[in-house]
Amino acid sequence: MQKIEKDNLFEPYISLENDSNEFVVLTRYHLQFEDKIKALKAIIDFYIGLVNYR
Repeated sequence: MQKIEKDNLFEPYISLENDSNEFVVLTRYHLQFEDKIKALKAIIDFYIGLVNYR
């Protein structure tokens, strides 16, 4: 995700809340750059990493 950030000024806002022992992850971002697919793939990979984290 860092390379995409540098190449496209892609700066997603990611927040994590713990509500009654359930985690809520909120991601906000814009798609006003050319390579939308790589940015979305980076976000998906980030979420996969969170889900698979042990």
